[in-house]
Amino acid sequence: MNKYYEKIEKVITSFRTKMDDFGMIINPITLARQESVRIAQEKFTHPKLLGRLGYYRINIEEGKEPLHIICCSDTITPHDKKYAFVLSHELGHCFMYKEGLFEYPEVSTIFEGFDEDYLSNEDGLDEIELACNMFAREMLMPEIKFRMGVKHYVLLGRDIKREKNIIADRLSGDFNVPHIHVLKRGNELGVW
Repeated sequence: MNKYYEKIEKVITSFRTKMDDFGMIINPITLARQESVRIAQEKFTHPKLLGRLGYYRINIEEGKEPLHIICCSDTITPHDKKYAFVLSHELGHCFMYKEGLFEYPEVSTIFEGFDEDYLSNEDGLDEIELACNMFAREMLMPEIKFRMGVKHYVLLGRDIKREKNIIADRLSGDFNVPHIHVLKRGNELGVW
């Protein structure tokens, strides 16, 4: 298990408590607004780049939180399954910095971005990127809702072991999350 998992759970629980919505899906746009994280659309030069986090140190010198800005590619829209996941992944980075898991660099920066390959293949990703993917999955597919969704399809006659891809495909539509991350969430929860 990723060493950041317990911290991710704690941060998500804190958000759910603030929003008074235990077990509910956290809307990344609402959370970003609540936490004063700016969201912008950007035309990236790299065709696979979908999002990235930037921050500006101007506020740190004044003893305040730095200004965080998440830029999402103009090739994805808020209705795209990729959008919510990319935004949630970048929020994961943002809150790991805010919670003190990582040190802010000495200068204002735009971090390396979220590549489209992250959506389909986590092989070779470092623990930080894996943790941010886990953060996004937990945020968008809370355990209670996920288990209820799986149970719904099992009650409709689906065999969870043989038809997990079919169930995952349906849940992908229900949660508006890429199929591969539904499968990974099921693995994290020991559902499959």
